Amino acid sequence: MSDPTEPTPKRPMPTHRRVGVFLIITLLLAMVFMGGVVLSFMGRAVQMPDWVTARVEAGIDDALGPVGANLAGMEVQFEWGNFPRVRLQELRLRDAEGRQVLSVPALEAAISGRALLDGRVEMRRLSLAAARVTLRRDENGDFDLALGGDTPTFQAGSLAEVLDQLDGALALPALSVIESVAVENLDLIYLDARAGRTWSIREGLLTLDQTAEALSAQVFLTLYNDAGTPSEFAFGFETEKGSPASSLSASFSDVPSDDIAQQSPAFAFLSVIRAPISGAVRAGVGSDGALLPLSGVLDIGEGDLIPTENTKPVHFDGAKGYFQYDPAAQRVALNQVELTSGTLTFNGGGQAYLQEFVQGLPTVLVAQMGLKSVALNPDGVFQTPVTFTGGAADMKITLDPFSVDLGQAVLLDAQNRAIRAKGRATVSDAGWHVALDAYVDTMSKSRLLRLWPVAVVPKTRKWVTENIAFGIARDAHAALRLEPGEKPRFQLTHGFEGGEVRFMKTMPHATEGSGYITLTEQRFVMSLEQGIVTAPNGQVVDLTGTVVNIDDITVRPAYGTIDLHMDGPIPAILSLIDQPPLTLMQRAGQGIDIADGRAVVRADLGLEFRKGVKPHEVAFDVAGDLYDVTSDVLVPGRSFAAPHLRLTATPEAVAIAGAATVDGVSFNGGWTQQIGPEHAGKSSVSGTILLSEQNLAAFGVDLPRGMVRGTGRGALDLDLVRGEAPQFRLSSDLEGIGLSIPAIAWSKGTGSTGNLTINGRLGAPIAIDDIALSAPGLSAAGDIVLAQGGGVERIELPKVSVGRWFDGSVILTGRGAGRPMAVRVTGGQVDLTALPDRLNGAGGSGGNSTTEIALNRLIVADGLVVTDLDGTLSTSGGLNGSFIGSVPGGARFNAALAPSDHGTAVRIRSEQAGEVLRGANVFAKARGGSMDLILTPLEGEGRYNGRMDITNVRVRGVGALAELLSAVSVVGLIEQLSGEGLAFTSVEARFTLTPEGVEIRRGSAVGPSLGISMAGVYEFAAKRLDLQGVVSPIYLVNSIGSVLTRKGEGLFGFNYRLRGPADDPKVSVNPLSILTPGMFREIFRRPPPELGN
Repeated sequence: MSDPTEPTPKRPMPTHRRVGVFLIITLLLAMVFMGGVVLSFMGRAVQMPDWVTARVEAGIDDALGPVGANLAGMEVQFEWGNFPRVRLQELRLRDAEGRQVLSVPALEAAISGRALLDGRVEMRRLSLAAARVTLRRDENGDFDLALGGDTPTFQAGSLAEVLDQLDGALALPALSVIESVAVENLDLIYLDARAGRTWSIREGLLTLDQTAEALSAQVFLTLYNDAGTPSEFAFGFETEKGSPASSLSASFSDVPSDDIAQQSPAFAFLSVIRAPISGAVRAGVGSDGALLPLSGVLDIGEGDLIPTENTKPVHFDGAKGYFQYDPAAQRVALNQVELTSGTLTFNGGGQAYLQEFVQGLPTVLVAQMGLKSVALNPDGVFQTPVTFTGGAADMKITLDPFSVDLGQAVLLDAQNRAIRAKGRATVSDAGWHVALDAYVDTMSKSRLLRLWPVAVVPKTRKWVTENIAFGIARDAHAALRLEPGEKPRFQLTHGFEGGEVRFMKTMPHATEGSGYITLTEQRFVMSLEQGIVTAPNGQVVDLTGTVVNIDDITVRPAYGTIDLHMDGPIPAILSLIDQPPLTLMQRAGQGIDIADGRAVVRADLGLEFRKGVKPHEVAFDVAGDLYDVTSDVLVPGRSFAAPHLRLTATPEAVAIAGAATVDGVSFNGGWTQQIGPEHAGKSSVSGTILLSEQNLAAFGVDLPRGMVRGTGRGALDLDLVRGEAPQFRLSSDLEGIGLSIPAIAWSKGTGSTGNLTINGRLGAPIAIDDIALSAPGLSAAGDIVLAQGGGVERIELPKVSVGRWFDGSVILTGRGAGRPMAVRVTGGQVDLTALPDRLNGAGGSGGNSTTEIALNRLIVADGLVVTDLDGTLSTSGGLNGSFIGSVPGGARFNAALAPSDHGTAVRIRSEQAGEVLRGANVFAKARGGSMDLILTPLEGEGRYNGRMDITNVRVRGVGALAELLSAVSVVGLIEQLSGEGLAFTSVEARFTLTPEGVEIRRGSAVGPSLGISMAGVYEFAAKRLDLQGVVSPIYLVNSIGSVLTRKGEGLFGFNYRLRGPADDPKVSVNPLSILTPGMFREIFRRPPPELGN
């Protein structure tokens, strides 16, 4: 390595050359001295005297100046057949400053005998014992070597340069003939300032062999660590003389990893592990002087990854790697790397680049690895070891602060499916921080479950194992996050195809399923993108969109929700939600066949995922849409149909709502079934129904044609009890509905409103228990009996009010299709004065209905009341008919009604004329007689033209008549009036009856004893009268002249006038009027009083 032909530079001789010269001179002097006595001391070691030793020291000083030598003593030994030997004891050399540069306890040299005969001293073999060598490396990585002293003997930038300088020293002529050097019990002290450590090695062995062409050296050392475990080292050095080419090798065993990490950039990253390392390395210099790559093998024993003292160790069983380090490119070729641990085992290779050097050592490693086989088997993590047949990984490792960045990793399974991963791991004083993400395109379920850590949400893993049998997992994403002092955070998301899913144990499996699963350390979500289920009734339901969600899987038992999406036949979906633990239809007391059609339903279920869940422990909210619905069950005995309905269900009730038809009748409302044992078999329907004559007929309420017209809406409520006819309640404001009852001349227009309430039972036929109707001009309440074959049999109305003219009870009886109903009034009151025009007169309703009447009271006119009336009325051509009645007091009479121009004319006949007049408050003093009274309506309300004829009546106790008779001095007649009464054979009156009073146009009363004529008025409100007329006494004789006078007036008579209050009128008589014959009485008669005048 050193060329001895080079010119010697003009500078002070280097220390090592001075040492070499010193050795030569010393040996020569010693050999010259010993030459004379060699023969006498053959075979034994002879101690040289002090003067010889001093002479040798002086020679050394002269030869090496300014280096000085010290010897403790010297021995010489000659043996037959061997080289002569010289032993120098305690040899020390010091430089000019007095620093010790060499210290050798004992130096023994074998001298060539042939060279001695030629006068030359040639050392062949050197042997040293207990030598002390100090090797130093400073912070920059530069080396120096001190041979037994503190002052460096050799200095260089690398260990190879140190060895190069040693090679140069051995090239000196005096040393070049040395064949071997052996150092036993070598003490080596290695001071590494860059690592901050000192190693002290004892009882080492060094051998050096030299030929003319090459030089080689070996060093064998043993190092004991703190635990007393030995580490073995073996170093080798070879070089070709005359060439810069050289090689340096080292082998070692059980060396602590941190002792190796600081020795080369290639080993720097071993500083984060704690493990014994065995191996071998080799380096060198090429013939061109360039450094050759460092190559070797490292066999790492069981240990731990410990980036910092406070970091939780990551244990491994061992590792082995074959590498080659190119210092020029700062590249480490990893030809083969094997790692074995309980967690991870892999075999691969690749390359790594060393970057960002600090004090000669890298702090960043960027590696690209190819993986031949990988096995993951963390303790208790996977059910079975997870193996991969190959893969690749790109990573970056940073030492300070420690971090591992996994840019990309690809792992291939036996089917060549790839799992891709990336992540980052860092450490802090608190511990590890890990973020790992993985992705796979497709994977079988069995493979996925093998990759699912058994300790990560084991209950959910078991649920997936037992309830999801899918063929292929797709687009799987996994993420793991670890933070010191916190629970691991984990997320797995993957799709699945060809799956069979059981979202609840009691539900049938969904087949042909595909969807997504998301799992975190706390949450589990399964979303079904596609899937069908065969319901218990055999029909198929589409479950696409169903989601199973457990927000906190760490809770025991876990509580979750199932967002169940169902699309299929209505009975099939109802059979699904009727499965345990929901049993919705069973709890509602209904079957799954309540309706046919298609349903799109979403059921939100909340329950604990454990065995034995009871129905009441399941929270649920069901909502959906029903299409093309038909049912004969929802409304028993009725055909129910709807294009679209809304279904809802809660723990309280099941409801179906929307627009539908019931037996073709439009209905908008809902069916409700309360949930609970007490509601079993009981449900209700509420909504609005379209009312019309046709719709009523559809329900069996076939009213006479024209009785109902128009359309309106009513509120309908049905109470449905299994095995019973549905109870219903119908109410309406009658807006848009016209009603007409010709029999009572009442009608309601479509523009007015009212109130209709009907309660009944839907059966065959329908039964109406009660009905209440109020509208302008009519108020009625009662019930309706429908006929078996349809139509109305009768309407019983105990309470009816029609306008102001009727208030009573009525029974309407059907008489067949197209015919008006028969009316029977069973009680109440009729006021003829308020009778509507449609019933009054000849221009009546024109209908043809007959009314049987049994009235309690009939008001004919103000003050004229009939009671206990019983008869028949007809509206044919107007109101007409006949009846029998009574007046207050009990007098009976017969009456007849007939239409007239301005209303209904009344004719009353009675054989109790006096009693009828008294009961009618017309005249209270008459007794007996026969009466015929006709009242013909006039134009205007309450106005009648009256005619009354009475025969054979007696009058008595009339104060005004007695006073009148007294005034005309008819004493006998006064006595008759106070006795049995005056007898009148004929009484006639022509009068006008108005609401204000009675105007008597002409009246007369004649009898055997008396004749009276009368004209005038009686005012009802003032109860005053103003009457005038003629009294004709002895009328039987006097009536002879009545031919020439009015009826009731004789040939001779007295004119009179009654005026004043009806109970005490004033009477005035003109006595002289007797002198005026009847024929001339009209000449002097004044006009009678008139009402309003």
